[in-house]
Amino acid sequence: MPDETQQPAGPDSPEPGDESVSARVRRRRPWTLMIILVLALVVLAGLIAVVLDRTTIGGRGSVQVPDLRLSTRSDAEETLSELGLELGTVGQVATRTVAVDRLAAQEPAPGTSAERGSAVDVKLAVAPVDADIPDVTGMPQTEAAKALADALFLPLVFSEYSDDVPAGTVVEQAPLGSEVALTGSPVIVFVSLGPGTRGVAVPDVVGQPTKSAFDEMDALGLEVVWLYNNVARAPTGEIVRQAPRAGAFEPAGAPVVAVVSVAVSSTYGDGP
Repeated sequence: MPDETQQPAGPDSPEPGDESVSARVRRRRPWTLMIILVLALVVLAGLIAVVLDRTTIGGRGSVQVPDLRLSTRSDAEETLSELGLELGTVGQVATRTVAVDRLAAQEPAPGTSAERGSAVDVKLAVAPVDADIPDVTGMPQTEAAKALADALFLPLVFSEYSDDVPAGTVVEQAPLGSEVALTGSPVIVFVSLGPGTRGVAVPDVVGQPTKSAFDEMDALGLEVVWLYNNVARAPTGEIVRQAPRAGAFEPAGAPVVAVVSVAVSSTYGDGP
């Protein structure tokens, strides 16, 4: 009969039921390879995302806003559609520099970035006509600017100190509300900075000729903005109104509006 005597285990012989170290390593290798593969796929996906992000202007899902000015409404809508943008609010602006029914303004501005699917607001050019200027005194600045823009006037906002009018509220305007001017012409509004006596006291130049008024304000370091208006009943070349009012305090270098009587429609200028 064969000798069934069990031989003693050597130092390198595994115990019955035990796996060798190499067998355990081989069994773990498939899981290790799968983990490495998943990590590689994650890294690859990230690289692809970066490449795609750099191929679009302004970031993923963004495009560069085109210049729509001087286009027709239909051409602008087609251009925006090709870029994944939409035509937003269509307003009007009175101007003599752009043909009627062509786009004269847009928001966002050309060259900026916008998310795909967002809207671009535009304004169509219309011919200037005589119209009543809204009275915006006492309004908050944002409401005043909107009221003037809705009436097709150009709001120009400056500041002055006021002890009586809360900060951020319109103290006065030039030309005055209810006066008639060409749409598209500027209406200057002065917004309160709140109480204060800092700056320069505005002199009274109403009734003066333009030359003497300019010299007086220039000596005080104040800028002069001239509005020429044919509404006032006064000799041509005489200042019939000013803003801010005489005695108001203006920051150094701030503008003072002088309304000059002339026999022409309202215009805007930098000097007499």
